[in-house]
Amino acid sequence: MKRPNGLICIINGVDRTNIFTCSTGMAKLIKDQRFPNQNADSIILIGEIQWKNYNKKSCKKNFEIELVGQRNDIDWNDLETEEPYDLEPVTDETEFIGRKKIINGLSKIGAKVTSSYIFGQRRVGKTSIVKTLQSKIKMQNILSIYIEAGDWDNATSPFKSMNDLGKKICNKIKRFNRKFSSIEIPDFDGSFNRITEFLDEVTEIDNSFKVLIILDEFDRISSELLY
Repeated sequence: MKRPNGLICIINGVDRTNIFTCSTGMAKLIKDQRFPNQNADSIILIGEIQWKNYNKKSCKKNFEIELVGQRNDIDWNDLETEEPYDLEPVTDETEFIGRKKIINGLSKIGAKVTSSYIFGQRRVGKTSIVKTLQSKIKMQNILSIYIEAGDWDNATSPFKSMNDLGKKICNKIKRFNRKFSSIEIPDFDGSFNRITEFLDEVTEIDNSFKVLIILDEFDRISSELLY
């Protein structure tokens, strides 16, 4: 394949013909041509490739490459001391890239009584998924309760952990709407099952009420409560 015989460069709409010459070897800049000493939003390189096929038929192909100019309003010295990655979870769907399918799938939770779990290595975006889901669910008039493991996990007593978790959820529901404020919080006595008694009374008052309970780092729960 032959190299392009010439390259045209358009800078800010000005045609700079034959900025480069090319032969079989490497392209080189013509000495009497210079790029203008001015800012440009972009540079468009227009070229032509010529070659001969195995049957000696001559062919050519035009191409166009746009090189977008670097922003001139950035202080690159300051950026050297900045942390490029934010370790805080994303909470807005517009800022969350590459997980739309997962978010849309989890958003269907509000349509029925069900449960789901998200698993993966640390720092891969699990919390960002549930935080973004939480923001999206709020627009559907569904109470979303997000609780981190550190807020309810008790290292000394797994049964106390269940008591704390149940009370936190009940209190958040009671504060969500004054019509639920008169419902008494059950004595969980180390068992989370008693949350159903509380939720039954909630639905008696409002059978359209829905709540999404998100437990982050659920894997930290004591194995005594799982087996």
